[in-house]
Amino acid sequence: MNQKYMKHHKKKLKLLAVCIVMAVLTVIAGHFVNAWQARTDAEKLMTGTVAEVTVRTVVDGDTLLLKTDDEKLRLTGIDAPESVHRDESKNTVYGSMASDHLKELVHAGSVVYIYLPDDPAGELHERDNYDRLLRLVWTRRPDISGGLTEELLRQSLNGRMLLDGYAVAYIRDEEPWGDLFYRFQKEAMDAGAGLWAEPGWITHAALNELVQ
Repeated sequence: MNQKYMKHHKKKLKLLAVCIVMAVLTVIAGHFVNAWQARTDAEKLMTGTVAEVTVRTVVDGDTLLLKTDDEKLRLTGIDAPESVHRDESKNTVYGSMASDHLKELVHAGSVVYIYLPDDPAGELHERDNYDRLLRLVWTRRPDISGGLTEELLRQSLNGRMLLDGYAVAYIRDEEPWGDLFYRFQKEAMDAGAGLWAEPGWITHAALNELVQ
């Protein structure tokens, strides 16, 4: 009886050991797949240049007017509530708060740095439907020699508006930083940062389909 029990017990232990090994291998494989994907995404964005431009004025929470040819630039990957819309019914106190916050981060006359990716396949949109430039923007020159890392994206104006809670993620399908921007948005939501601390903001964002 004891021998039969011991054999059965050993079988269970072997099966358990196999399951543990398989689980460990799955985790390791997943880690390498994620690392490979992150490396691949970084490599796609490794090449590019950084241009220096001067801000004429901050238009609203996600748009800058540049001195060069009065070009409008949209902070790509984010969407701030309206504050200067032609239809005044769409402008809200939340939009004014977002605009004021961006003005705290960048001022009229400030020099900013925009990322110009090499995009031979033409996958990244250069402009939106309003003919505004779509760009990642920094207030200090970013070192992109190692690709667009999470830390660099956190330092961008785009990332900071999300993390500070004054914008939501608005990702076009081809933008490889989409997952990170959604994570930044969730961090702000969880922390109750910026607009997420306002009682009516979540309802407003949901009704206006700002939160995806």
